[in-house]
Amino acid sequence: MVREVVSCTRENTLGDILLLMSSHEIRHLPVVDGDRLAGIISMRDVVDCRLGELETENENLKQMLSEAA
Repeated sequence: MVREVVSCTRENTLGDILLLMSSHEIRHLPVVDGDRLAGIISMRDVVDCRLGELETENENLKQMLSEAA
């Protein structure tokens, strides 16, 4: 447990959240909306989201290469 809780908001990007989690060495991050808890995001959530982004990017690149050939 810590005295000062590190948190994020819905406006934070995936990169912001990943940086917060790694710099503070935490695996779970509260998401706040004003002074209320809106949810909790885990490192697993971040990794799953990033993998989805990379898969989409990979498919788009494959499509661009096939169209160029």
